[in-house]
Amino acid sequence: MENARLDASLANAGRPRHGLREPSAFRPTLQVLLVLELLWEPLNYGLIQFLTHSVSPIPGFARRQLAAKVADRPGIGGQSWNDVLAEIDNHYGDSAASVREKIRQWVEHPRYRTEEGAPVPVVLERVQALADFFRLRLGDENPARRIAYNAGHAQCRACVESLKALVAQGVESIRPRQLQKLVMQATANGSDNPLLAAEVGAQLTSPIRAPRLKRQDRVFWWQLTMPSLPSPYPWSAAELGALREAGAELPAGERLFAQAAEEWLRPVLAARRQLVLVLPPAGDEVHPLWQMIEAVVDKPRVESLERFLSEQSPTGEAVPHKALPSPRRWWQLPGDVRVPLRDKESFSSLELLLFNPYHWLLKYPAALRPSRIVTLGGDFRLMGNLAHDLGERYFQRADALQMSDAQFQAWFDPAFEQLMTEEGAVLRMPGRGADLEGFRHKLRQAMLVLRQQIARAGIVAVAPEMALHGHFAGGELSGYADLVMQKKGGAHAIVDMKWSGAKSIPTSFDRTAIFSSPSTPNSCQKEGGPALRWPITSSTASRFCAGQHDIPGRRGGRLQLKENRPPALAAFHETWKWRRAQIEAGAFEVALESIETTDESVPPEEALEMEYLSENYNDYRSLAGWER
Repeated sequence: MENARLDASLANAGRPRHGLREPSAFRPTLQVLLVLELLWEPLNYGLIQFLTHSVSPIPGFARRQLAAKVADRPGIGGQSWNDVLAEIDNHYGDSAASVREKIRQWVEHPRYRTEEGAPVPVVLERVQALADFFRLRLGDENPARRIAYNAGHAQCRACVESLKALVAQGVESIRPRQLQKLVMQATANGSDNPLLAAEVGAQLTSPIRAPRLKRQDRVFWWQLTMPSLPSPYPWSAAELGALREAGAELPAGERLFAQAAEEWLRPVLAARRQLVLVLPPAGDEVHPLWQMIEAVVDKPRVESLERFLSEQSPTGEAVPHKALPSPRRWWQLPGDVRVPLRDKESFSSLELLLFNPYHWLLKYPAALRPSRIVTLGGDFRLMGNLAHDLGERYFQRADALQMSDAQFQAWFDPAFEQLMTEEGAVLRMPGRGADLEGFRHKLRQAMLVLRQQIARAGIVAVAPEMALHGHFAGGELSGYADLVMQKKGGAHAIVDMKWSGAKSIPTSFDRTAIFSSPSTPNSCQKEGGPALRWPITSSTASRFCAGQHDIPGRRGGRLQLKENRPPALAAFHETWKWRRAQIEAGAFEVALESIETTDESVPPEEALEMEYLSENYNDYRSLAGWER
């Protein structure tokens, strides 16, 4: 690690690297560990690590698509998994069968419970297959990859030999801890980083324990940290006496320390004109040599390493400090820059335009995309997706509204378990039992309440994930309704299912209100279906409600729901015109709670009341500015 820091510091200062390599047990053997980690049930974070690893037996496009799916919905199987497989088949065409076989071999394979262990022959087969993967690449034209593949192959072969020994001894199964020890023994030496090579202009380097140091005009001692001191002998005084009598005279401890001190002085004595000592970071124990220097030098001056390297570098130039931009409530574009409004919007994009215009600007006109690095989302988003998907699966059943409570309970448990396997596997990991059971209970209760409200409201049909389209003053609208419900009289309602509480979304902005056409101002349109009259939406994890009229609440009362009448639509249109005028003038509000509002932040009286959107879904929060 210290060698790597030195090379990094030299490179940052514009000086040639010395190519000081340090072996690492995780280069590229991490792949061996990940392949074996996928053997165990329940599925864990190892799957996404395996799919995002740069060295993999699964082709790149397939690996990236599967990784994105697992990051969004961690698990294997189900409709979302099959949809990704269909995309992979379409991408690879004639070679799709070979790619699918690799996915089956490395991902869609049987898994074993940790307390029972995995059959040793199965483990041996997987490691042998990985060794074959490296073997076929030993002749790679790229030197760095060739060295990495050689190291990976050698370490896989070491694991194979150890597993064969277990088979010969009659061992039938191996548990995770035992397998980890076996792998660590086979990969303990690690391998060098083949990309770190000495560059032209690199200086002579030598370890301190070198037998002889040539005298140099300048000696640079990197990382003056505490060295390994001589250890006491493991023998007792009587045993040492017996050794002396036998003619084995061992140096005394004082002599060993004196030899170490002489060795520390070699770099000092080898410097003709200048000796540069680099101290460790603050808080680390320093070398005894520095303590000796402090004992004879009154308050030695310590310089910044970055300043020293930049001054010594022939190409180094001082970079003037430039402060990061501070948060501002308004962004004003230059006079010659115009951002046109789009002809087609969705509810999500309009929500950003009305309530946080800078977010809309960066996401749509600027088309800034978040990092492609795949990571698992938080529990909040995961549980929201799981709740939404289970509700959709339930209402896709033809008998959903005819089920009794007992029938629903019988359906819920196996459906929930299947959903966890396909999309929520991380909740089954060790230590997540309370989270899993708490989520199971809350989701069951929420769906029971929704069933009760649907029955009391006289709902006769429920359609999940229905496509909607409409118009507003700015152009076309499109979107999807989580649930569209129909009453006996033909009236419809839309339910927007949310795992969060009602305070997490703007209460003044109704998704369904804006799906009205100016020509038919009291309706929105299903794709290929009749108009939906005055839909209303409201839902939370513990309370779902929807309908043209009031629907009984969870506690037996009646939820007072405000219908989306023309005044609500008029308020939306006034808000949109207010924002349109600002955008045409090149002004975009950064509507975050941490930034103080201005007079321009107050909408017209007839417009919607402004509310802050959750920053949990704002990928551009860091671009809003930084506090000094």
